[in-house]
Amino acid sequence: MKKILYSLFALMAMCTFVTSCGDDDIDWNRGTHSSLPEGTAAGTYTGTWEVFNTDGVTSEGTFDGSVTIAAGSSSYTVNVTTVCASAVAASGETTANIAWSNNDLKLFSTVKNGSLETMINGEINSGALNLKFSKSVRSGRTTVTKFYQFKGKK
Repeated sequence: MKKILYSLFALMAMCTFVTSCGDDDIDWNRGTHSSLPEGTAAGTYTGTWEVFNTDGVTSEGTFDGSVTIAAGSSSYTVNVTTVCASAVAASGETTANIAWSNNDLKLFSTVKNGSLETMINGEINSGALNLKFSKSVRSGRTTVTKFYQFKGKK
């Protein structure tokens, strides 16, 4: 019985050894695009902000504003500066990750400030930016989350 178990374990070890070897010649830093995403996305986008109530559906209003994207301190990161004078909570600066998704650029980030967090999700397609984020703000003893959506062009 010990010979059979020993043989089975030896066979499994050989199979694992053979299947774990592969051709890993993928260069993850180089995609099918000739430029890095942060350089392509850089610029100022002007458009409109729409602010949604805590339910995420009811619109509180539409306001003019802008978003400035600049290359971050490391590859595949950008600094996102949002400006909206009428919706003060929509203004701020954060760092987001950026990556190619076919011919579109995707932005994503989660920023924590203590127990509160801001989540950013965006897409740049043909020079048009669609950026969404939620922001939790303390109001007395309660935490209120509002949702913001920006649509604009360079």
